[in-house]
Amino acid sequence: MNGSSDRVLSEDYEAAKRALANFWSSLTKEAYTRFSAIADKAEKYFHESREKVRESDVRDALNKAGSKIEKLANSASEEARRLAKQAKLLYLMLRDSASGKFRAPWVTVASLTACLLYVISPIDVIPDFIPGLGLIDDALVVALCVSLVRMDLRRYAAEMGLKLEDYGL
Repeated sequence: MNGSSDRVLSEDYEAAKRALANFWSSLTKEAYTRFSAIADKAEKYFHESREKVRESDVRDALNKAGSKIEKLANSASEEARRLAKQAKLLYLMLRDSASGKFRAPWVTVASLTACLLYVISPIDVIPDFIPGLGLIDDALVVALCVSLVRMDLRRYAAEMGLKLEDYGL
């Protein structure tokens, strides 16, 4: 090739790189915007649900969450298994609170219940059946709940002889 052709190819290549960089930047901004909207919806749903929790909801969460957590724990996805570990710890704390084995304030019980009901619900912000994305909102709600009940979670782990590291925390 001659110098002119090499220069044209080089310019075309640089133009293609800039176009790809612009496309990637646009895609990243759009993904962040959508993710942020999903996070906001999941957080709003969680907080609204937490305010409405009743004793019967605690029983429902305990009766239904175990099998969903087990399914997540057996998942091929490392992220789903980590989510299952954290959800299991929340489940154990709720179970022990409901049985009187551990004393937790009602706001903690309501938070745990709302979280587990969200995780087991087939109808949430991102339906669970969507591969690769369906657990994102569940993970957000679990993370939010963990952050809200962190002090009680530490106390629970200490009283029960559990290591938070074993649950991905």
